[in-house]
Formats: sequence, structure tokens, C-alpha cells
Amino acid sequence: MKRNYLVISIIALSMLLFFEITSVASLVTEVKGQTHSSEHSSQSFKQSEQSTIKSQSTETANVKEAIQESAKKVQSQSSQSTQDSTKTSRDTAVKSVAISFDDGPGATTTPQLLRILKEKNVHATFFVLGENTAQHPEIVKQTAEAGHEIGNHTYDHQNLATLSAQSMTEEVTKADTEIKKVTGKTPAFVRPPYGSVTNVGATIIQRPIIEWSVDSEDWKTRNP
Repeated sequence: MKRNYLVISIIALSMLLFFEITSVASLVTEVKGQTHSSEHSSQSFKQSEQSTIKSQSTETANVKEAIQESAKKVQSQSSQSTQDSTKTSRDTAVKSVAISFDDGPGATTTPQLLRILKEKNVHATFFVLGENTAQHPEIVKQTAEAGHEIGNHTYDHQNLATLSAQSMTEEVTKADTEIKKVTGKTPAFVRPPYGSVTNVGATIIQRPIIEWSVDSEDWKTRNP
């Protein structure tokens, strides 16, 4: 009887030990699986992070390259524009001549001048006298309509430097009045007779005073 109990006890103990070993083995396998999965996830995360960083670096480099390229184009265009502008200004300054005629309008000479200027496609400035404008308003109007500048040459060609302030004012304002009647606007420029003007006269005129650099001196001989 005792032997039977002993055998049964050994068998039960063996079965219990077998179940314990099986449970421990299963637990070890599960832990290993979780560890491997965690390592794989960590490795995947690192690879993904490295890929993202690499992608961002490439994108940043592309953006920097695009910005630099754009800056080079803008700088090149600006430089070219400056060169073109400088060249145009220089050429224009070298080749420009301003032609002006004083003392008109004349009944015969001014219409002749207008025909020649139109034929040559040239514009000029006519510094007219107030009294002549009053006598030939249609010629001054024709001159303005042809695109020429109309300037003030005083009313009756007196030397402003020899006049009182009141007389200078009258010479300029009376000419302005006659010219505005015809053209609809006050002249922007004044040419004093003989190119003679004082500081007082300049203060009264209050506009650009236009002199000249070349005089044809046709008034000396009146020889065609």
C-alpha cells in the first residue's frame, strides 16, 4: 500500500514539474518574442527618422539652391538694367540739342519755321513776346498744337535788370496773360531779354530761367 502511494506521489510530482518547466519555457519564448519585436520596432523607427532627416536636409538644400539661383538672376537683371539705363542716359545726353527761338511770333518767319521743324520731325521752344502774341494769337496756338514748348520772353523785350520791381513784374505777368489766353496755360519757363536778370528779377519770376550756350547772332546782320 505504501509503495503504491509512493509511486502515485512520484507520478504527480513529475507531472507538476513538467507543467512548471513547460510554463517557464513558454514565458521565456514570449519574452524573447517581445524583445525581438521591440528591437525591430526601434530599428524601424530609427531608419524612418534617419530617412526623414535625410529628406529634410535634401529639401533644405534644394530650397537654398533655388534661393541662390533666384538671387543671381535678380542681381544679373538689376545689373543689366543699370547698364542699359546708364548707356541710354549717356547716349541721350551726348546726342541731345535744345533749339529755341526768341522774340516771336513773326507773321512770316514763324510759319516757315513750323513747316521746316515738322518736316525734320524736330521740336523746339519758342520764347514769345506778349505783345506779338496779342497780335498773332493764331500762330502761337498753331505752335503749341504742333507740340512745341511756349516760353515767356516778357511783354515787349525790355532789359529786366534796368527796371523796378513793379515794372519787372508787369513785363512777366502781362506776357503770361497773353500766352495763357491762347494756350490755356501759364508758361513753365522764362527767358529774360538779352539773358539779363537780377536776383530781384529771379525772385519775381519764380520759375526756371532759361539762358543759352550757342547764339546764332542772326540779329546782328539780318542776312539770310
